[in-house]
Order: sequence, then structure tokens, then C-alpha cells
Amino acid sequence: MQRICQPVLIFLSLFLLVSTGAHGSDPAWLRYQRGLAAYEEGELGLALRHFRGALEQQSRFPEAEAGIGMILAQEGAFGPAIRHLSSALEQANELKIPEEHFRIRYAMAEIHELRGDQREFERTLERIVDEDRNFRSPQQATLRNARRRVFLDNGFDRMVELYRLEPHPSLDAHRLLGAHYLRSGEYSAAFEHLLTASLQASTRLIAELRNTRPVYEYDNLNEFLDNIESDRNLTFLSSEMRYYEILYLLAAASYGVRPDLPHSTDLWQVLVDTPSAGIWSRRAGGQLRDPRADALIDY
Repeated sequence: MQRICQPVLIFLSLFLLVSTGAHGSDPAWLRYQRGLAAYEEGELGLALRHFRGALEQQSRFPEAEAGIGMILAQEGAFGPAIRHLSSALEQANELKIPEEHFRIRYAMAEIHELRGDQREFERTLERIVDEDRNFRSPQQATLRNARRRVFLDNGFDRMVELYRLEPHPSLDAHRLLGAHYLRSGEYSAAFEHLLTASLQASTRLIAELRNTRPVYEYDNLNEFLDNIESDRNLTFLSSEMRYYEILYLLAAASYGVRPDLPHSTDLWQVLVDTPSAGIWSRRAGGQLRDPRADALIDY
């Protein structure tokens, strides 16, 4: 359950910033704050009591519901965890930070995956993607098809030269769905999600790079990765977005869609030439020797 721990800490810490400074007879937000403090000290049982106490005083309190759900998930009580997280989502319009509903959905997706419920895992991630208008909007269908066509006709570099895609909280959902659909052999669906994830991540990295090099223009992926690796902040950001993993998976998906094209091996070769890509560099080497769209062993 280690993977759930970090999102919980980030989620709860964010709400500490918006908590009230109330005094007196332990109002709900104060009890919630005490739960945050207990959680950060690793006292999960005490944190749980404070969050439940907050709910006793304020029956509609999505942050407290989410806090309870995430702690229960850490303890392996997946059923009750899902119930509390679902309750938090039902009250999402009352969240102090509205965008936090994405974090709740990601936590639910992780629980479904840990339970082996692939159908609900997929559904939960698809609900996140549903809010990405640049992916789901019918008005964007022409652009989606154009990006796909440019990649298949001319490869990754030409696509990134021509297009930008505003980053969205769905980026991780696109990555996870891409891997999910690769496993199930749905290569076209995997390709669509991973193409979107790669362009969102590339757009974000290019924008950050231009903060220090305003005249920077993307030329090719090898040169782009060299620029990323020479900047500590960009290296951290690329790791946070799992950029190398996205590139590896995109290559696998494109191989599944069109194994006769060189674009997959081009991407894998770039990763091989980038030792700092770590495991994705080593796996890319294996793909160059024996390419497979479903090569997700130990993923």
C-alpha cells in the first residue's frame, strides 16, 4: 500500500492551507486540522478519530470523508474506503479546492487496481478523461485525428513540432489507460491515450524550458532530452510526469497499431541513447532486440 501513502499526504496537506483558524469548542474544521496533524505524525488511528469527529459535527464534509477513505485504503479496508471516497465525490461541489476531486478519483482507481477490479479501474480513469475537453470534445475530434495522422505519417518529432496540448489533470489517467489497453491488446485505444499523454507532457516541458531559454524551438527528441537532463528542475518535472515511461509505452502502442513503421524503434532508440531514462532505457533495448506491443512484464 505504499503507493497510496504519498497521494494521501499531498491531499491532506493541501487542505491544511484552507482550514479555518477557529477557536472555542472544537468546530469541525479544527477537528479536521487535528486529524491532519495526527496523520502527518503517522498516528493514523488518532487521525481517523478526528476526521470522524469532524463528520459528527458537520455531516457534509467531503475533505473529512476523503481523509477517512484514504486512511482506510492504507489499512487495506478497501470496501469502506471506496464508500467514503464515493461519498466525498458526491459532495465534490463543496470541496474547498474543487480540483481535488481528481485526486479522490485517482485514489479510487488505485484501490480498484489493487483489488484486481480492472473494469472499475478502467471506468474510474475514463471518468477523469471525460473532463479533458481536448480529448473528449467532439469539436476537438479533427485535431485528434490530425495529430494521429501526423505521428503515423512523419513520427513523434514532427507531431511535437506542429502541435501543443495544454496539460490537464487527466495526464496520469491517459498514461494508466494506455498501459491498461496495451495489456488487453486494444492497441488503437492505447495509442490515442498515450499520444495525448506524450503531447501534454511535452508541452509542459517545452513551456518550462522556455522560461530560461525564451527562443527555444523543439527540433528533435534527442536534443530535447539533453536539454531536460541539463536542468535539475526539468529533470524533476520529467520524472514527476513519468515522461520516459510515457515515451516507452507510446512506442509500444504505435508498434501495435502499425508494426511496419519505424516510429516505435525510433522512440526506443532515443531511450536507449538516454541512460538516465533508467529502466525505460533498458526495456527499450529489449524492445529493439525483440519488439512487442504487449511487452509489459513486471510493469
